[in-house]
Amino acid sequence: MISLDYAYYIVAKLDGEVIGCCGVRNMCGDGEITNVVIKKEHRQKGIGEQMLRYLMDTGRDRGIRRYTLEVRESNAPARALYEKLGFVCEGVRKGFYERPAEDGLIYWQRD
Repeated sequence: MISLDYAYYIVAKLDGEVIGCCGVRNMCGDGEITNVVIKKEHRQKGIGEQMLRYLMDTGRDRGIRRYTLEVRESNAPARALYEKLGFVCEGVRKGFYERPAEDGLIYWQRD
């Protein structure tokens, strides 16, 4: 884990190789999840879920009570994972992503 006063990041390793990472910034008690990245060949194996659960449990110990993130509208697997973890889509950021251009969906998980 890499940790700052307001943020921390974790990595997932397999046989010494980094295969995923994610991070969160504590914005006055709201956790902004900044990235969830898993190498393509290791997706759909539960690694992202394990990392997010750990990240959020650790965040709760640090006073984070609500979490938010943006996800590409077309990223159905990620959206399914976030919804499994209790996130709810509450808005849209038009043109949030580039290459390719796409809207970002704003998800929140609140206590």
